Amino acid sequence: MTKIVMIRHGEPDYSYFDDEVYAGFGKEFGPLSKQGIQQAKQVALDPRLDGAQLIVSSPFTRSLHTAALIAKERGLEIEIQPGLHEWIPQRPYRFTCDEDYIQPNQDFIRYEGEMDPTGKYNYETLQELFDRAYPALLPYLKYDKIIVVAHGVLMRAFEYRCDIPYCGIITFDFDETRVLKDNGRNRT
Repeated sequence: MTKIVMIRHGEPDYSYFDDEVYAGFGKEFGPLSKQGIQQAKQVALDPRLDGAQLIVSSPFTRSLHTAALIAKERGLEIEIQPGLHEWIPQRPYRFTCDEDYIQPNQDFIRYEGEMDPTGKYNYETLQELFDRAYPALLPYLKYDKIIVVAHGVLMRAFEYRCDIPYCGIITFDFDETRVLKDNGRNRT
């Protein structure tokens, strides 16, 4: 069993990518803001990270930037796992502005990660998030403890909380028997 310390990336700065050249997926290239850099430096000192052997990161810049700052403080290597990328608010991926994210995210929360029954938005469900992230974490079962830097919505697949702040932490034990229902989501 591997102890996972999962950290949401720091506050991003998308100001470089507000023009049409970067419409859509280009916004994912945003680095951390000055505040986000401070958040990452602060979380790097958190004692829950003690004993970690490796950092595994989402490929998105805000996560990699956070992971790099933690790695510098902790003296750890970083591996990139594409399966830990950000939640997909619309398929096909057409996220061009914040409004494209807000309503699908509200529906995702309202229906606890299940698909909106009206079918208005074709977002990635909580089960699909888990099914993508689970195999991305399996190669790390050889470690006792790792740090994973990812995204708030993806973190819900492992602990269902809607209030994970920038550089917020969740911890959990992970092995090949882990299932989505272990995330603490309340079902009615």
